[in-house]
Amino acid sequence: MKRSVYLLILALPLMLAGCSSKNTTNTTQVTPTSSGQEISDIEPTLKQTGFDRLQLTDPILFSYLEASNKGSGNFLSANNASQTELAKIGKQASFAKKQKYNISGLVQILSTTKLAFKSFSYNGSCGTITINPTISTNIKNPFAPVYSIQAPLSGSNFEADLPSNLNLLQFDSISIFCSNKPEEPVSTAFF
Repeated sequence: MKRSVYLLILALPLMLAGCSSKNTTNTTQVTPTSSGQEISDIEPTLKQTGFDRLQLTDPILFSYLEASNKGSGNFLSANNASQTELAKIGKQASFAKKQKYNISGLVQILSTTKLAFKSFSYNGSCGTITINPTISTNIKNPFAPVYSIQAPLSGSNFEADLPSNLNLLQFDSISIFCSNKPEEPVSTAFF
């Protein structure tokens, strides 16, 4: 009797392993087309003809290679900016002078990532001010501040970096907000 129990204990895992060894894995077929592009059963976007796997898995590398193949060798130096965005570089706008706060000056777009402020003045009467990119049709809802000023200034020049997630096409004005009146801009420069 003991012998049959031992055999049963040894045979049971083998029987279970034999029963479960049936191949249940899903196989997918990736079929390369004659142009080197793929059609996949796993990723539905790869079923589209003319789609390259690299476009899905590494879009930055795909864009770089596309730009290199088209002969635009300065892909990285232009930060992959569009022609419309590059056309905005160099534009200037002036802040509307407010007598109460004595805000005045110019703002210029230096590059796709930097703004320059020239001859900027502020009398300090509304506390800390923040300088924010805005949309001219909705200046009460600014983007993240690019610069803040705590003290009075007179004819100062300075530069401010744009946030990395903001490009030149997303805003068309720069607004200044007081810390004690954050809901209304005190001055706006429209490009």
